[in-house]
Amino acid sequence: MYTLAFMLALNASTNVATNTEASASSVGVLPANPIHQLRESEIAERLAQTEAKRLQLELQIAKAKHAIAQLKINDNKPSVIAQELTGYELLGIVEVGERRDILLRLGEQVIRLQDGIAGPMQLTANIENNWVRLQRYGRFRDLPIVQGW
Repeated sequence: MYTLAFMLALNASTNVATNTEASASSVGVLPANPIHQLRESEIAERLAQTEAKRLQLELQIAKAKHAIAQLKINDNKPSVIAQELTGYELLGIVEVGERRDILLRLGEQVIRLQDGIAGPMQLTANIENNWVRLQRYGRFRDLPIVQGW
């Protein structure tokens, strides 16, 4: 593909030749050369295509910047699930044999979950060293285990 400088130089030289022929044709010597006219139209078309590609790239860049800005805005706001997980309170851990149950409170509601098994609304509780990790749809919250349980 030709560079922009080459196309402009070619266009300038074509214009000089066309102007010379036009002045000669006014005297009645030669008509304008159709090959030069074809070259000029091809060069003009290539310049228009180059400009269109440049504008398309600018549009893509602007769209990408806008999408990145939206992601940054969304990262600053906690998700609904993360906000819901903050409402859970650890009431206790009950261990019977090999089964361990975790008792939680959400508002006035008491919820019992088995360790590591998904409960209602895909809520999972896992007992770790000094905390219980609540997890739902990839979001989590760690609740500390109080000494003496």
